[in-house]
Amino acid sequence: MKTLRIETDYLLAPKYRKVGKLVCIFGWLVIVPFTVGILALGIDIELLDEFGLFIIHLPLSLGLYLILFSKEKNEDEFYLSLRLKSISRGVVILIIAIAMLPLLSNIFNLIVGENIALPDVGGNLAVCTLLLIYSNLVYWYNKRKLA
Repeated sequence: MKTLRIETDYLLAPKYRKVGKLVCIFGWLVIVPFTVGILALGIDIELLDEFGLFIIHLPLSLGLYLILFSKEKNEDEFYLSLRLKSISRGVVILIIAIAMLPLLSNIFNLIVGENIALPDVGGNLAVCTLLLIYSNLVYWYNKRKLA
């Protein structure tokens, strides 16, 4: 009878970390020009539907997921603990950021002289991307600091 080791059974093989890094680089190459285009050229973001935003964020989100959920070559409780702490802190930061978004958006609107309005807090994949970016950064930082 096979016993289930919940701590490591959900993790991917270490080889997916390299794949995740390549996909992540491609994701940055997609999202950075898009963001620069919006800011510098004044492209109207409302021209994109939800599917367009999904396609833009998908490579980066997928790459970050593969990096975060791939086993280390010598996976042990230390790395499992780091991963758990990183994801937990990411969720806390995500909740704070979503709660603060309407306030910060209205402060910005007041500064630039626009009407105060409740912003759209949608973009689920964008939020997931932010969570994965933060979780990966915390995991990487703690791994380097404590290892």
